[in-house]
Amino acid sequence: MEEEIGKLKKFGTFGEEMREEQMIGKRTKWVFEVQRNERGEIYRLRARLVAKGYSQMPGLDFGLTYAPVSRISSLRILLELSAKNSYTLRQCDGKSAFLNADLKEELYVEVPDGYEARKGIVALKLDKAIYGLKQAAYEWHRMLNEFLEGAGFQRSPNDTCLYKAIPGGQWRGCYAFVLHVDDITSAVEYEDDWERFEVLFRGKFQLKEVNLVKWYLGVHITQDKSKRVVEVDQEKYIDDLLLQYEMLIQYTNHGKCRKPTKMKY
Repeated sequence: MEEEIGKLKKFGTFGEEMREEQMIGKRTKWVFEVQRNERGEIYRLRARLVAKGYSQMPGLDFGLTYAPVSRISSLRILLELSAKNSYTLRQCDGKSAFLNADLKEELYVEVPDGYEARKGIVALKLDKAIYGLKQAAYEWHRMLNEFLEGAGFQRSPNDTCLYKAIPGGQWRGCYAFVLHVDDITSAVEYEDDWERFEVLFRGKFQLKEVNLVKWYLGVHITQDKSKRVVEVDQEKYIDDLLLQYEMLIQYTNHGKCRKPTKMKY
C-alpha cells in the first residue's frame, strides 16, 4: 500500500485537499493481487487503489467511456509477419497506465486508507485518472493514441489498436505493433528503430517491462529467427483447466500413471 500511495503522489494523482464538511468524495477500496509469470510462478504481490465507479453519475462525473483493445487476428498477422521476415518480436508494458491520463471532469475521492492527510481533510481532488473510474480507460487510450500518431505511427482502418510506422518518416524499416491497454507487442525490422521508440516512450511515460515477446494474454510465444519460426501454445491454460477439474495425470518413476480423478459437476 505504501508503494502504491507513493506512486499516486509521484504521478500527481491527487490535487487540492478539501476541508468542507459537506464535501462528499467518491469512495475507493484497495484491491490486492498475486501476479504470476508464464510458468505460473509468483513474482509480485501488489496493491492497487480502485475507485468505486458505480457511484459515478453519467453526464456529470464522466462522458465517453469506450476504449478499444486489439483483435487476436491482428496478433496473428504480426506473428506471421515476424516469422516470414525474421523480424524481432518485442514487448513493453506501460507502468501504472491509467495514472498518466488527465481528467476533464471535476472529481473528488474520500481520503483512502493509508494516506496521510492533514487534520480536517475529508476529500482529495483527482487530477489524474485512477483504476475503477468509468472514463479511465478512454482517457488513457486517447492520450496514448495522440502520442503514437505524433511519433509517426498510423492506425489501421480495420483495427484501431494495430499501428504501423508511416513510410518515409523517422523510422528506418518496417515497424508494426498491436496495443492492448498498456501492453505493446511489436514486430521490428531494425533494432535501432526499437531503441528509438523506447527512448520516445520513456520521455512521455514510464515503462515497467521491456523484453522479447514471451507471453500475450494467456498465449505463450517463442520465436526462432534463424529458422523463421514463431510458435504459440496455451500449455499453462490447459494445465490450469485440468487442475481445476482434478484431471491432471501424475506420472510415477516407472513411467506408469494413475487414473485421473473423476470430474465434479
